[in-house]
Amino acid sequence: MDTVLITVGKLDPAGEAAYAQYADAVLPLLDRAGGRMLGRFQFQEGLVGENFPDIVFAMSFPDTAAIRDVLSCDEYTRLIPLRDAAFCELKTFIGSGL
Repeated sequence: MDTVLITVGKLDPAGEAAYAQYADAVLPLLDRAGGRMLGRFQFQEGLVGENFPDIVFAMSFPDTAAIRDVLSCDEYTRLIPLRDAAFCELKTFIGSGL
């Protein structure tokens, strides 16, 4: 069974340029690691609860090791300052189907 990388985040209002650069650079890295896009969503309206993310991203990988490897590689770690400038809150999870 594939493993899923799920990221939820709130964009920093001052980080629009950083977000564009980060997204352009990180997606090819994730693709090369065997990632397959499941969905990339921008929320428009919250219905139940509070403090909704602006963005939810889900990508399937062959296994957990592929996710851990790409998120610890030098190319990705060089993107962390852009990521941190783009988001005021970010959570990333590894999951699998039930």
